[in-house]
Amino acid sequence: MLIRIPWKVIFSVYSALESEGPFGDLLRQLKAEGVDDDTILILFTVHEKFANPQSFWRPYWDLLPSAVDSGLYFTMKELEACLREQPLGSEIAMMQQHLRETYESTVIPLAEKYPTLVSTQVFTWERYVWARAMFDSRGFHLQLNGRTYNCLLPVVDCLNNHTIAMLEGSSVLHEPDKDYTVRTLVPLRAGQQVFMNYGAFSHRELLLYYGYRLAEDELDSMNPYDVYALDLEVPDEDGAGALRSAIMSRCGLTTEHYLKVSSSNIILFIFTPSNSLRTFRCAAA
Repeated sequence: MLIRIPWKVIFSVYSALESEGPFGDLLRQLKAEGVDDDTILILFTVHEKFANPQSFWRPYWDLLPSAVDSGLYFTMKELEACLREQPLGSEIAMMQQHLRETYESTVIPLAEKYPTLVSTQVFTWERYVWARAMFDSRGFHLQLNGRTYNCLLPVVDCLNNHTIAMLEGSSVLHEPDKDYTVRTLVPLRAGQQVFMNYGAFSHRELLLYYGYRLAEDELDSMNPYDVYALDLEVPDEDGAGALRSAIMSRCGLTTEHYLKVSSSNIILFIFTPSNSLRTFRCAAA
């Protein structure tokens, strides 16, 4: 075993719902009213980072970056550039819009109802984005008692990502201690940088949530988890485009397909490979 993170240190919705004081009471009330765990977690993160100087996690908060180069932080100019590369630009715009709507439908009403607990001077839009970005870029999904929770793991979240993992974390926490452990998968040398594998993320997902893409030397410029969307245009040079489209519709075929490149650079159709071939035949007929 290389690292052990005690349950008390793991930052999760349990931390929020077990917290003391008026703000903890508010979070438990929101939970009883049906507010989702992620929103409760974001509210608690902003409170602990910006409104509680005595926070148990204060040393951890002080180490975190002030921003992440992820989709949530794309400026309008950057977003307009991305929009030329559909569907990534649209996905980023929708992600930003959804978070803004969540903020306005949650934080603003709470600030009006509980101005001393949820002040708009503390719970600003910028801080709400920061809290969301921390969980997007540093969060771990851990299972406890059959449920999956989004958590922050101090120290462990400092490990960099690599497609070839050298360490393995315990994704399932067990009673009674519920500690998170990291074990080595290969022999390690003193002073050697160690890597974890964040998961089966495509370049699109790495850019959206982590703010980077894999270096070309890691995969020979190819990510084995990348999936490419292919939207076919039915040819109509001979005037038979409508007929081809009708035949495809009758056969339950669409023009949207997905491609994946294998480690041997062979293009694979995923999800519905046989339908992809049928579509090509109809379009070329």
